[in-house]
Amino acid sequence: MNKFICFIYNNREIITILISFLALAISIITLISNYKMNKKNLKMVINNFTSAMIENGNFYIFNIDFINKSRLPISINEISIDNEFTFIKSPRKLIEGQTTKNKTITSEYDLKSTSFPINMLGLESKNVFLVVYGPTNLNVNKYKFHIKTNRGEVVQKIKLCNYNIDGNTFFEEANNYCKRFR
Repeated sequence: MNKFICFIYNNREIITILISFLALAISIITLISNYKMNKKNLKMVINNFTSAMIENGNFYIFNIDFINKSRLPISINEISIDNEFTFIKSPRKLIEGQTTKNKTITSEYDLKSTSFPINMLGLESKNVFLVVYGPTNLNVNKYKFHIKTNRGEVVQKIKLCNYNIDGNTFFEEANNYCKRFR
């Protein structure tokens, strides 16, 4: 034991330097870990969408999941397709429904599109319904979705032809969505 104490006492500068390097390594690892966990990491997943013709173009309704993989909150302020078609920021009525029991209406509900901003806490996901007036056909190629947030812009390329469904199926799924959360 005395030899160990003498070794430490005689080599205290070397031990101090080793402890300093160990502390520096731990600090760098912590910095990299915090950067990866707190950087902007937003993912958009399109579940499906449908369209309807109106007099001046097409009206598209999207069912989208946003996933915030960061530990910090994020706020989505605007979304556009190819910086050309911007999603409508105010809510629009999409569906009217009612719940019946023994042929008696027990409640009525409306499904409205989600209004902006879309606020999410860290490590949270949200399912939203969004509306956009767009081109006559969104099934042709990949589109760039520009998602503008309070922490910068996220650009995601998505080929939409895989997600287009007919209106009746879309509204049936939306109706089931409403019933789940009532």
